[in-house]
Amino acid sequence: MASPKAASSSPPAASPSATYGAMEAARQTRAGSSFVDDMVSLFSQVDLANDGQWSLVEFQTFMRRCNNLGLTEEQVVAVYEGLLGDDGVVNKESLLAGADNIAAGLNTETITIIVPSTQNVADKIDTTTLHKRVETVAIFLSRCFGGATVSPTSTGYYVANDGKVVRESVVPVASYTTPLVLHDKQAEVLAFAEEQCELWSQECVAVVLSGDMQFVGGGDDLTGVALLKAFYARLQKRDDYYTIGGRIAFGLHGRK
Repeated sequence: MASPKAASSSPPAASPSATYGAMEAARQTRAGSSFVDDMVSLFSQVDLANDGQWSLVEFQTFMRRCNNLGLTEEQVVAVYEGLLGDDGVVNKESLLAGADNIAAGLNTETITIIVPSTQNVADKIDTTTLHKRVETVAIFLSRCFGGATVSPTSTGYYVANDGKVVRESVVPVASYTTPLVLHDKQAEVLAFAEEQCELWSQECVAVVLSGDMQFVGGGDDLTGVALLKAFYARLQKRDDYYTIGGRIAFGLHGRK
C-alpha cells in the first residue's frame, strides 16, 4: 500500500492485552444478553417438571422434537452427560458454563492481511511477484493459525499523498482462530506485516484483526504538511473504500 494507502502510520497501537480485552468485550456484547436469554428460554422449554434442572428423559424428549439435531440417540446421551455440572445435575449454571467453555475454543476471530499489487505507490508488479507475496502471507498465517484462505483479487481506489487517484488490485489473505490464540499471535502478525511492508516498498500494509483495521509500517519520516496529508488521505481511505463486491478492500471494514 502506498502513502495514502498506508494510511497514517498507525496511531500508537493498543497493547495486545488491551486489544484482547476490547475483543472480548465486543464478543460478549454480540453474543451476550441475547445468547443468555436464548439459553434461559431453552432451559425452560426442556425443564418440563419445572424443578430447575434437566433430567435425561426431559432432554431426550426435547431433542426428539428437534429430530435430535441430526445426532444419534447415543450422542444425545453423551451431550447430556457433557452438560452435567459438578453436582451431577444439568441446571442453568452448568448449561451456560458449558456454552462459554465451548465458545472460548471456537474460531470466532478473523485475521486478514491485504496484499497489494504495487510498489512505490503506483508501480504495478508482475503477476509472478504478486503470487509470491500472496504465498508468503498464506504460509505465514497457516503456520500461525493452522490454515489460510486466499480471496479473489479485488480492485480498489485511493487518493495518494500527491492528490492523484491510484487504482490497484489487492488480494486479501485470511485466517480464523480463537480469541486466545489471536491474543498470543497478534504481535507476531503485526511484526510480520511491518517486515513485508518494507520488502514490498510500501508506505504501509493493511491488517484486519477481528474487524479492526490497522495500517502497519511506514510513515515514521513524515512531518509537517506531508504528515497532515497522509493523515487525511488515510482517514478518507478508511471511511470510503471499505468493501468491493462484499469483500474487504485495502483491509477496510464497514462503517460502524
